[in-house]
This record gives sequence, C-alpha cells and structure tokens, in this order.
Amino acid sequence: MGFEWIKTHHQALAPFNRFKEKPCVKATKLFANGKGALYIHIPFCVGKCKFCILHREYPSVPYEQFVSALVKEMREYSSFQAEIVYFGGGTPTLLPTAELGRILDFIENKGSIKEITVETTVSEFNEKKAEEMASLGINRISFGIQTFDNKKRKFLGRRSPGNEIVEKLKLARKYFKVISIDLLYDLPYGNTLLEDVKKAVSLNVDGI
Repeated sequence: MGFEWIKTHHQALAPFNRFKEKPCVKATKLFANGKGALYIHIPFCVGKCKFCILHREYPSVPYEQFVSALVKEMREYSSFQAEIVYFGGGTPTLLPTAELGRILDFIENKGSIKEITVETTVSEFNEKKAEEMASLGINRISFGIQTFDNKKRKFLGRRSPGNEIVEKLKLARKYFKVISIDLLYDLPYGNTLLEDVKKAVSLNVDGI
C-alpha cells in the first residue's frame, strides 16, 4: 500500500477506521513490511486549551526517558518504512531538539523520508528552535493558530496575542519549506472565519 499525505493528527488514525470491531491482527503484523506515513504523538503541554480532545499531560518525566520508551516501541515496527513523518501532540516542540533528532535518527535508518512535519504553538516557537529543527531536516511546520482574534484566543486558552502570530509565521518562513496552520470555526463572539482565512492568505501560509 502506498503512502497517504497525512496532514493532521486526526487523520493519523485513518488506517484503523475500517475496523468496526477489535482487529484480530496485531498492529505489528498489520504494518509489517509496509511503507507510508508515520504519526508520532508527543503528549506534553504546558497548558490545556479548552478545545483540545487529544491526550496531553504536563511533562512529569525526563524527556529522554519518554523518547527511550518511544524508540523501544518503534523497534517492534522495524520493517515499516516511513516515507513521511508527522510529530503531533501535545506540543512536540517542548521536546529538546536533541531528542527529536534521536527519534529521526532511528527512523531514517529504515528508509527515505520525503517530508517531516512538527506541530508547534506560537508561544513555544523561537528562532533557536527553528534553526535546530531545520538542521534535522524538518521541512514542514504546523502552527495551532485556531484564530487571529485576540478575544477568541483568550477564550480558547491560547497564550500568544495576534501580533506575535504574525512575527512567528514570518520567522518560520526563513527556515521551513512548508508552513501550515490550524483554524477553528463556529466559535463564540461572532463568525470571524473569513477574516482569519484572509489573514492567513495575506501571510502566505501554504496550508490551512
């Protein structure tokens, strides 16, 4: 089976959607000798946004212990060849860049990766982090913007104001080939989705 361009953590569960009952085949066998997209969930967050339904937790163990456990689990899928890799969360950029590199070093021993995406938040992204991630070959970054409207951002639990979003997106353009953002709609305080989309287009993002 060829790979699919998984662009969000919600799509990452797609291979299991066809199972209406508990699958009778172990996941290690299901993906044995296959190739495609690999989603890696980094659950750590320094805050809890009101809209998020994904598993996340405040960092409670050393990051290197978490990555060691992750790599140990990935060894069970050693015959799977990752062609694209997506780090979702949580906030993957809370991991020290060296630990992201340790994961990628393990994966790249298994095949040729075409695209590597890392999710981040505006507040966790800075130039030092951008330089380090780009040096690892990460070529796509996805920001959880949700909205540019400051009132709505505060309601959602987003910690950075709209003007900081603009600065960080411009910074990201210096280092990454592809920039993607998340937007939410049907929020309180009026419908501003069209304004958010226009703002994103004006900032030259590659995907929404």
